[in-house]
Amino acid sequence: MLAVVAGGLLMSYNSHCYLSHTSRIQSGNVWSVLIFLMNTIIFILIGLELPVVVAAMKDYTISEGIIYSIVIGGAIIGTRILYSYALMYFPRLLSKEVCRKNPKPDWREPFIISFAAMRVLFLWPQRFRFLHSCQTGKPFRTGTSSCSSPLSLS
Repeated sequence: MLAVVAGGLLMSYNSHCYLSHTSRIQSGNVWSVLIFLMNTIIFILIGLELPVVVAAMKDYTISEGIIYSIVIGGAIIGTRILYSYALMYFPRLLSKEVCRKNPKPDWREPFIISFAAMRVLFLWPQRFRFLHSCQTGKPFRTGTSSCSSPLSLS
């Protein structure tokens, strides 16, 4: 998997050598369409799964489920924003060499980076499943992994 990522980065970096400017512009449009199609599929899958999840929430009201989802989503987004700022500024506190070599980053850069490629949409059904697993005591399962609590890694 790392070889594919490294190869993709290398090809992207050298794309000006073997692609014309019109090909690079067209490839950007193709990627935009593919991202749009993937987002459409995600929304359809969430829509198909949501009635099953809501039906399983017998002891919770819909408003409680929405509030819990907003709180969990806000915590995830807030953690990602704080993590982006920590990655940008913490090395500057530890090393004077980093301060000399790199100019001080603008405060807006980590904020924009924190929202880049955020995949919160995948987490919406998982939040409802987690609430259901807390109520029933059954293990919380996502895809191929399962855990008895969200803090467990095994």
